[in-house]
Amino acid sequence: ALNDGVRKWVDEGRVKEFAKRWCELNACIATWSREEGGADKWVDVGLIVPYPDTSSQESLHWMPDGLHYSPIGSALLGRGLAPHLAPLLLRQQPAPSRGLRSP
Repeated sequence: ALNDGVRKWVDEGRVKEFAKRWCELNACIATWSREEGGADKWVDVGLIVPYPDTSSQESLHWMPDGLHYSPIGSALLGRGLAPHLAPLLLRQQPAPSRGLRSP
């Protein structure tokens, strides 16, 4: 169940406003990333888990509040991010352990 504050937010149509701002913010971050030479580190999560249009607010990937991913959406996001993050994580060297002796 939605709490009263979230329900009011949804009922007032702010979900549409949020969707618009979410897309605008993603576009700004993408531009900044390209300009700063970090395009290889930018992932448009909107391509992985698209924000539903106004006719499909009941998307299985989003909670009814229109703000949060559903468990299905979260899993989809994780599967979509994994190929982008794995190479970055594999390049990282583990930090030396403190106080532990090698066997």
